[in-house]
Amino acid sequence: MTGSRPPADGDPVPAKPLLRTRMLAGRAHRSPDDVTRAGLGFRKQALTLPEVAEGRRVALFVGQGGEPDTQPLVDALHSRGVAVLLPILLGDFDLDWGLYVPGMRAPGRLGLLEPTTDPLGRSAVTAVTAVICPGVAVDLSGNRIGRGGGSYDRALARCGLSVLRCQLAYDDEVLDSVPTLPHDEPIDVIITPTATVRTGRGRPPRRHTGASN
Repeated sequence: MTGSRPPADGDPVPAKPLLRTRMLAGRAHRSPDDVTRAGLGFRKQALTLPEVAEGRRVALFVGQGGEPDTQPLVDALHSRGVAVLLPILLGDFDLDWGLYVPGMRAPGRLGLLEPTTDPLGRSAVTAVTAVICPGVAVDLSGNRIGRGGGSYDRALARCGLSVLRCQLAYDDEVLDSVPTLPHDEPIDVIITPTATVRTGRGRPPRRHTGASN
């Protein structure tokens, strides 16, 4: 989910903002066709994860601009009967959530496409089997960099150990390491168009490239 970021909140200077700027510049060079093709890869790889493909509820996001195209995955989950929750950006940059229903989305805060179904509350993310986050970079230990607003750090902090925490990333956005702060929330699985990587959040990462059904 794209949008302007609020003032930086203790970002390491200059490492984190500089890396964010560099990664966003790289995305600007992706063609619409590249984004569309990658979206099909993201769908294929995400559906290899039982917590996603067989989940009761999955929290996702609406990719815009050069972000990963999530619509193929949203459609696939919806067709399987999985309830898909999409974010609603609040004034304090925290996230509420709404149920995805085809045709029921409209521009919200900062022009982001948001569900027009009834808001479910900030804690709705605690009841999903998997949450799939956006971000601009991630490392093999599960450390991630988002847009700088802290929206997903707050959402992930609410999730218990039963919730699989994932991030969609283009292959060249998976780095050896990224700078972090104490409030940064790590993820369990990196999903790229070609593979999934279970970081284990401190355990040795395992790479999986199996095809989905």
